[in-house]
Amino acid sequence: MPYKCEWDSKYSFTAEFTGRVSLEEIMSCDTFFEGNEYLDSARVTLWDFSAMEDFDLSRDDIEAIVVIDRITSSMNNKITVLLVLKEEHYKHGELYQFYAKDLNWSIEIFTERSEADRSKLRLLRACSKSEVNDKKV
Repeated sequence: MPYKCEWDSKYSFTAEFTGRVSLEEIMSCDTFFEGNEYLDSARVTLWDFSAMEDFDLSRDDIEAIVVIDRITSSMNNKITVLLVLKEEHYKHGELYQFYAKDLNWSIEIFTERSEADRSKLRLLRACSKSEVNDKKV
């Protein structure tokens, strides 16, 4: 299996891909993400493609991913998507970002996993503070 995906907490999901990545693998991981009980509380998803060899994706495939994400964003519009891509695959992230511009999600693209991890940590800290403030009300 050229990917590993898991819920780090009820707020955070991480997917890591290796080898040649196809639409089927992304959709399988996406289904695992979207079918989880934590979906409503999710705030950060990190999709790390930095260790993969290549994408086996067309423009239509990227649009198909966005169609599914559009449905998910209607259920939870508080998600920030963090994409980690090698420079040579950066255009795939930009294409996803272009097609997903009508989603209520923030989408950030990185070329280094460490940068995405810092962003994830910052977002999760903000989420924790927000949850504490909500409980005080």
